[in-house]
Amino acid sequence: MGPMADRQIENLRRQLEADPEDAQAQLDLAHARARLEGSSIFLEPLNDRLEWNKCSEPIQDLTINAVAERLKPDYEWLETQVYSCANSSHRIGSFTHLKSGLILNLLPGGSFVMGERGWFPQKTCKSSPFLLGRFPVRQSCWDKVGAFDERGFFGPDRPIEGVSWKDCQAWLDKAGGELIFPSEMAWEYACRAGADTGYFWGANEDNSYFWHSQNSEQKTHAVTKHETKWNSFGLRDMSGHVNEWCHDNWTVNYSSDGRFRRDSFGPRAIRDEDYKIIRGGSWVKPAIACRSGMIQRCLITGRSHVIGFRAARLVK
Repeated sequence: MGPMADRQIENLRRQLEADPEDAQAQLDLAHARARLEGSSIFLEPLNDRLEWNKCSEPIQDLTINAVAERLKPDYEWLETQVYSCANSSHRIGSFTHLKSGLILNLLPGGSFVMGERGWFPQKTCKSSPFLLGRFPVRQSCWDKVGAFDERGFFGPDRPIEGVSWKDCQAWLDKAGGELIFPSEMAWEYACRAGADTGYFWGANEDNSYFWHSQNSEQKTHAVTKHETKWNSFGLRDMSGHVNEWCHDNWTVNYSSDGRFRRDSFGPRAIRDEDYKIIRGGSWVKPAIACRSGMIQRCLITGRSHVIGFRAARLVK
């Protein structure tokens, strides 16, 4: 597991020596030993974000370290930080995908209500833990791997746009590291980060968090402009800026079983292979179209200066 895990286990042992009746330290040490032996129990704290928040920092650190070991050699651990937004907080580990330079945050799983009241049916869904890009894929990361695009704006920290779903899939294949598109359900879970309001920061518009038609000046911007405007998973620009391609095919019947599978990344019922789901709204859309539960579609071969994407990876 490495020196970091060894130190954490040693600290737990000392804690137990000082207080042999410390039940939490006993539990932490049992989990730590299980991780050291490669047991699948290492994922358990990540299965529910509320339970994750109850875990001690030693358990969280051991879990993140165990994930880091499994992500080698394509990724390296970057940092662990607490992110807060809309009365919700999570301690999140972040990793760098070495080939592209992408930063991905490790999101604990959990239940949430998917959909937008008055617009799309709502249903309780369950997401597994996964990694998701902190930002939409930036041009610097896109160019480091290389693939076709028809971008309309230029700048290393601007999101890549002018890319079709197939262009992005080619980039993901070339980048390696088991990078994939997030499913629509996983995307919305990540966007909300525990919030049940229209936006991840609250019920009302707040121009400091997102780019839309009234404040974008009809162009994209560097993602660093919203560096501190994260949700409680540490993700930026989930609302507005550029729409983001998802894994899912568009389905005519939104409430079909294929759109509400428990598995965040499982196959979907194919109703129209020519269209894919896009999420998040964009710099040309009004603010209401950037709400967390709003859904759009685009031709799989379509390229637009308002569509980019965000990369994901399963935790296994």
